Amino acid sequence: MLTELRISKFRSIHSLEMSEIAPITLLTGKNGSGKSTVLEAIELLVSPEPLRPALQLRRRGIETYPSQNTASQVAVQAPWESMFRGFDTTETIALDGLYSDRQVKARYDTAIPATETSQLKLLTQNPQYVFSIQQWLSESRLLRIRTQADAGALTFESLVHPVPDGSWGWTAALTPLGPFAGIWTNDALDQLEREDVADYFGAVLQERRGDFLLYAMRGIAPNLKSIVTVPRNKKARLFADFGTGKLVPVSLLGDGAIRVLKILLATLVGNGGVLLVDEIESGIHYSFHESLWRSVLEAAQLTNRQVICTTHSGETMLAAARVSRDSGKIGCFRVDAIRGNHRAVRYSAAELLDSEEVGVDPR
Repeated sequence: MLTELRISKFRSIHSLEMSEIAPITLLTGKNGSGKSTVLEAIELLVSPEPLRPALQLRRRGIETYPSQNTASQVAVQAPWESMFRGFDTTETIALDGLYSDRQVKARYDTAIPATETSQLKLLTQNPQYVFSIQQWLSESRLLRIRTQADAGALTFESLVHPVPDGSWGWTAALTPLGPFAGIWTNDALDQLEREDVADYFGAVLQERRGDFLLYAMRGIAPNLKSIVTVPRNKKARLFADFGTGKLVPVSLLGDGAIRVLKILLATLVGNGGVLLVDEIESGIHYSFHESLWRSVLEAAQLTNRQVICTTHSGETMLAAARVSRDSGKIGCFRVDAIRGNHRAVRYSAAELLDSEEVGVDPR
């Protein structure tokens, strides 16, 4: 579990610190305050494969750029510039935290000594491409990724470079930091195909958590009797049984119920790690928020998984607080950006409920 986080010079954030991060943590704040950036920073810090999120970070500002020149020249725009505050790639992105009782750190920079680029010769496997390492260095087209745990040896180090076909080349990874559930944005949840949902459902059944999933889904679909898979065209499809004598495709349940199902599946598959959800309340009526939080809290405890999410909804925050009460399992941070300076103010569940009584909006 991640309990402390420090961010420096990442995206719009110059510096930000968070401590006493709860097993279930909500991030709130105005648009542009940096909530989603915090989720991205967490993924870069604790993912066992920091290379992947560095290149495909939530599909926000990290894209491929096809070459405009001949194959003998590398004229590909570095796709990671937007990761750096003010697009200043001469700075170093520094991420630090306390994760599973280990001090972990991640550094992303482009100021790489020439002596460290010799490994890239191993990556030039296509004779069509003639790479100019010195040109990459001068134009910040190399990204160095380093992660470390407990002040020991590097757990991951890679040099990343764009190539003319719009993809990347990189050096090999070392030992990963540990389990990580993944980041789930609205787009990622929406883009889950029916086959993917069926695969997740199958994994939940294999881990004998199907009964809990059904119990949790009844919070938003009280008449639900069971969820089953039915093969169609050699692919599994999920169907819901409401006791009417006919099975209903899960895709017809409505956006709110489908989103709850996907969040629960993401929480229930596997054990440990961190699950990140952007705008968790999206598409879910406020009257189901308490049921959602009760289910997410129980599922996270069952799998020993931490859930960190963003929200704009006061109803969501208060529902989470009512479910948690004095247990300390759910906490909230309001992220503010004031004249370019970021801060994260922590609220306990009790403080959120107190704010409701006195008419203060903690968002």
